[in-house]
Amino acid sequence: MGVLPRSMTCPRCHTSNRDRARFCSVCGFPFKLQAQMALGAVLQNRFRLTRVLGEGGMGAVYLAEHLNLGQHFAIKEMLDQFLDPVERAQALGQFQAEARMLVRLSHPNLPRVHDLFDESGRHYLVMDFIDGATLQQRLDRTTDYCAEADVLNWAGQICDVLDYLHSQNPAIVFRDLKPANIMLDQGGAIKLIDFGIARVFNPVKGTDTLKMGSVGYAPPEQYGGKGQTTPQSDIYALGATLHHLLTRRDPSGQPFVFPSLRAVNPAVLANTEAAVFKALDYDPAKRFPSAGEMKAALFGQQSQMVTCPRCGQKDLTSEIYCQNCSAQLAAHRACPHCQRPTPSNAAYCTVCGRKL
Repeated sequence: MGVLPRSMTCPRCHTSNRDRARFCSVCGFPFKLQAQMALGAVLQNRFRLTRVLGEGGMGAVYLAEHLNLGQHFAIKEMLDQFLDPVERAQALGQFQAEARMLVRLSHPNLPRVHDLFDESGRHYLVMDFIDGATLQQRLDRTTDYCAEADVLNWAGQICDVLDYLHSQNPAIVFRDLKPANIMLDQGGAIKLIDFGIARVFNPVKGTDTLKMGSVGYAPPEQYGGKGQTTPQSDIYALGATLHHLLTRRDPSGQPFVFPSLRAVNPAVLANTEAAVFKALDYDPAKRFPSAGEMKAALFGQQSQMVTCPRCGQKDLTSEIYCQNCSAQLAAHRACPHCQRPTPSNAAYCTVCGRKL
């Protein structure tokens, strides 16, 4: 994992607070800012801490070198700073649930978990180190709009990993999709980070036990007992994220209010705007039924779906390999611009977006 956003997430209510805040602005939780581990310290006689990648209300994320393997990992820390034993048990349960969830998942857009351990009253999660930056950091570094071609490339990858999560049995709902939780590595690959509030979808339950998420990106049903989060909740959050990337308008300032994309950024295609606003529909039933269908709509291919001959999943005809099982779906050729493989029947390269 790379550098985390400059904010602190409250371990009680999961609200984002300013960096180094002493108390949560919403629930008043006191942030007991324990000292960071000293760089050079060795954990479990294996991991030497070399750099702080980021910090938040629950602890820090370190870059660590494995002394025996010579490889680098990200080590996520959770401080045991809870006075209330119920809150301590809940936070630790969420931390351990994140590890268990990631251990059993395997997707190119998800970080892998390698170890979980406790040491000196702190809890640690050893994960892949992602050399890159979050999409929020990318927004913070410039005053320009993100190029639509880049945003669509990222959106396609996010749809792929959401489709994978939602196709688990039972479905996994991420519940906190936003630019700060999406990393872009040096090779252009998207990685979802921070599974701390992801949950398994239970179709029998009427509402979620805990209301969590980020203001502006979380859908209406994620608030106030209006229903439980479903895969359509992630689709709403993706719509809010794409709107932010294309307009630079932070949705947390006015939740549920999204001005026309093309009124703010005239360069955005009408097809992109239509897909984003379908994802942002207040009614979950009117959003896309799946992330795969949202991807199809974003690329103007709502009807162009093909069934994978190996696993039966629906994929876009523009895909070279099945997003679920990696079976080859169509013949392909090298793009003359970027030299990456793209379907032989494509009019535009699926990697660089240029006309073939």
